[in-house]
Amino acid sequence: MSESFTMDAAYTMRSRIPLSGCDIFGRAGLSYLLRCAIDIAGFHYASIGLSHETLRSQGAAFLLSRLEMNFEASPCVDDDIVISTREEGAKGAFLIRSCDISKDGTRLVSISSAWLIVNPDTRTIIRPSLFTQRRYGKCTEARRTGCCTRLRAPDRPPDRTGSHIVSFSELDCNGHMNSACYGDVAVDFLPDALQDARIRRFTINYEKEARRGELLTLSGFASDGDYIISALHDGQTCFTVRFSF
Repeated sequence: MSESFTMDAAYTMRSRIPLSGCDIFGRAGLSYLLRCAIDIAGFHYASIGLSHETLRSQGAAFLLSRLEMNFEASPCVDDDIVISTREEGAKGAFLIRSCDISKDGTRLVSISSAWLIVNPDTRTIIRPSLFTQRRYGKCTEARRTGCCTRLRAPDRPPDRTGSHIVSFSELDCNGHMNSACYGDVAVDFLPDALQDARIRRFTINYEKEARRGELLTLSGFASDGDYIISALHDGQTCFTVRFSF
């Protein structure tokens, strides 16, 4: 694992995809890939002195808000992969981060994510220009800012509905559902035929934190070759995802 970093360089890790991280087809599961992208961001920040604990002591936290994952090929069990991430700058209130997963020099998955800086106690958003621990330029690369797009469920009755109760095992140390677990909830709710299909693109908007015991009402919509899932709690949107196949 390499931990060298500058603002213009990538932070890189090497890993092997475990059997436990794969689906029934031997492909890396969506939640496993989400964990890769989320974890390496945390390792990256810790390597430059901005660990979770340090940020918390300074009244700040990085909160994943939106993410887009594009598949060029599917990573599979026992693949030796390289995961690299870098900061791409700011866009409005968002910090844009890229993450690529490669094998033998060939990119398999490209991930762009948008993060918010928040006060962990008040949940007040801290704009990047006011974040004194680090300076950010403007992200101008269009292919990296597509993740900022707001997802909305179609304004019509859903094709199917369901529910999910947030369990203890899904919680992280912040007391709400781990960001990677939303991927499992979404995949489990897909129609059976789509669960077998190869995902070309996955997009998620995290809107409201889900906590233990909360009931999420799920709605699914087939839409122009995509499948959109919306999750509500007490009438408020918790998350929205879009699968493209």
